[in-house]
Amino acid sequence: PRPLLKANQTIFDVLQLYEDAVENFVSNYKKACGLINAETNSYIIKSISGDLEDNNEDDDDAIDPTLHLLLADLNLRPSGTRAIAWAILGNGADMKGGSYKNFQSLQFVRCDCRDAGAAAFAEVLRIGPTSDVMIKTLSFVHCNVFSLGCHMLGNALASGMNTSLTTLTLDYNKFGNEGIVKLIHGLRSNCTMETLNLRFCNMEGIDFAASLCDLINNNKSQLSKINVEGNKLGAKGLGVFSRALRKNKTLTTLDISDNAINVDYEPKNFAIFSNGLTSFGEALLINKSLKEINFRSN
Repeated sequence: PRPLLKANQTIFDVLQLYEDAVENFVSNYKKACGLINAETNSYIIKSISGDLEDNNEDDDDAIDPTLHLLLADLNLRPSGTRAIAWAILGNGADMKGGSYKNFQSLQFVRCDCRDAGAAAFAEVLRIGPTSDVMIKTLSFVHCNVFSLGCHMLGNALASGMNTSLTTLTLDYNKFGNEGIVKLIHGLRSNCTMETLNLRFCNMEGIDFAASLCDLINNNKSQLSKINVEGNKLGAKGLGVFSRALRKNKTLTTLDISDNAINVDYEPKNFAIFSNGLTSFGEALLINKSLKEINFRSN
């Protein structure tokens, strides 16, 4: 959606402002790259400017990159990621036009953003709303984000720091239990996040389960969807997580597929497996909010 008309504005005025904002973002991105010695990526400029050959403005299903920026398989590294974040904030030396307010979602896929890149966007989340930068969806998929990046993102989303982001995706980043602990430390006081995706992140066991409990076992959480496919919750972790699932009232969709919740007929392990599934079943009888569960590949 484009900005709404204000008093004494015509649609041509609004479109001109929109075009000016895009032009300023491109200019500020180039300046940011120069200031931090990052390589200017022509794909980003062409995508935002609408100059890509495969852009089809007549396609009703086409995604507008000035609103929803998807960057995949670009070797941005931390410096290139920081340049985009800086251009969004528009507060660098000689930058014009102020912040870029149009982005609703940003997705980085296999862009090698690393912890420093995630930290740059943590800053966007933290101070952006003061200048009307209201990003709703942020994704770093397979971008080499580890525990420090999780820590910075968690801090930026804690205690009302940011109230715009509703979806965070950190799939295929191998930050493990250390990373989720630091991420949840901030998220547990967040009141606006609705969807969290942490697929294939090397999280495992009862410590992983305890972090999930910490996340959903508080009155502030508004999370309705959690996807932790491809980790190793295990049967014992499932039993621990089930305790919080009994009390939670917001979660509607849960994906714990491929989480090593596997039968083992050795007597001691079989007892753990049985107890875990029993606890999970009992939690589902009590929980009144869940509507969809993915339990495949266990």
